[in-house]
Amino acid sequence: HDESISFDDKEIADRTLSDWNGNWTSVSNHLENGNLYDFISSISSETNNSFEDVTVSYSKKWESQFDRFEINDSTLSVNNENASYNYDGYEIVESENGKSVWYKFSSTDDNDKLPKYIMFSDHNIHTKTEEETHKINHFHFKYGNDSYDNLLELTNWSPTYFDEKLSSDEIAEILSEHNHSHEK
Repeated sequence: HDESISFDDKEIADRTLSDWNGNWTSVSNHLENGNLYDFISSISSETNNSFEDVTVSYSKKWESQFDRFEINDSTLSVNNENASYNYDGYEIVESENGKSVWYKFSSTDDNDKLPKYIMFSDHNIHTKTEEETHKINHFHFKYGNDSYDNLLELTNWSPTYFDEKLSSDEIAEILSEHNHSHEK
């Protein structure tokens, strides 16, 4: 899902990659090791879908080739590979859940082990102060080498990353709150 927020398009501010500075881990790691059992059970009960079906659905949605990565200013680092990225603007995406904003960055390096295009959506539309940046606890991250348009077409794929300092219980709590925000 893409969590949407209510906003006027004129409120959207350009952002830098450093808004996401930190060390991030894929939520799929927590799903695969069984640490999100209670979250999946809750979704299964609420939707009347089997535990297995819900697990498969989230597994596909959150699938990522990057278990974890670090962002430091304009640099993405994954498994000792680094690439710098330039800001290319944002896209407003409208769906049945409302509107969301995806911030776009393209690599300035010729490193075929990292994606040429990356996009972030953290449900915020303003440039972050340093204090607010540290409050970002998760975001959705799309990446690829073809184009931003191709990434935006992938509506059922939304790898999600959390601050690696968060426990599985904290992640499950955020996911539960996040999921319920779509029911309003």
